Amino acid sequence: MVDRTRVIQSFNDYTSGYDSSDEKIRLKIVHTFKVASLCEMISRSIALGDDDCDLAWFIGMMHDIGRFEQVRRYSSFFDAGLVDHAEFGADLLFKDGLIDQFADGCDPVVEVAIRMHNKLTIRPDLSTREEMFCNIVRDADKIDILRVNVDSPATEIYNCTPEAARAAAISPEVEEVFYQHRCVPRELRRTEADLIVSHSCLCYELIYPFSTEEVLRQGFVFQLLSFPTDNPETARKLEEMKAHMRDYLEAAVRR
Repeated sequence: MVDRTRVIQSFNDYTSGYDSSDEKIRLKIVHTFKVASLCEMISRSIALGDDDCDLAWFIGMMHDIGRFEQVRRYSSFFDAGLVDHAEFGADLLFKDGLIDQFADGCDPVVEVAIRMHNKLTIRPDLSTREEMFCNIVRDADKIDILRVNVDSPATEIYNCTPEAARAAAISPEVEEVFYQHRCVPRELRRTEADLIVSHSCLCYELIYPFSTEEVLRQGFVFQLLSFPTDNPETARKLEEMKAHMRDYLEAAVRR
């Protein structure tokens, strides 16, 4: 059983040790609660029982716990060359014992889902139940990442100047992957515009019908692909990508 009151209080206590005036910390606190709520909504959309809905919510609350210490140490959300935030968070929880602040005993699926939530693909050896909870939190995370990228300054997310973001081009390799309906591997992302496009590509790998419907309803992906740019070629490509994404999502919802 998940004690939501305890989890929320423990989360608030834990994050109070970080600087909430830091935009990166603030946005991760908001993101955590959004993802937890989306995990519950996805779970209910596939008719899971109350206990499993609670468990999915709990995974959402824990999924990015490593981000707070990552920001304190590195002032960055970029994992490459620094730390894998999912592995880091899972280690804090299950190797260093942080999980004991949130629960007395924990279903092993929680650790698996946290470690898998940021991977390009999940491990093929997971059980059906493990795969389900991984997919729930991965979908929820992707849905809210679109909102984060619209609501939060690009300078905070990408550690860049506004001028660099507005001048950025879209790499041909990233454009190709977009139209192949795949997620963009990290090694292909070279510019701030590449990062924006790569986040929109998260829509292509949503698992549950509710998730696609929610992305279309919220509309953040279209705002993301309306990113202000001073680069005429980037502006043209973004308009084409936005139209393509709308067609893709509307067709997916009809299926």
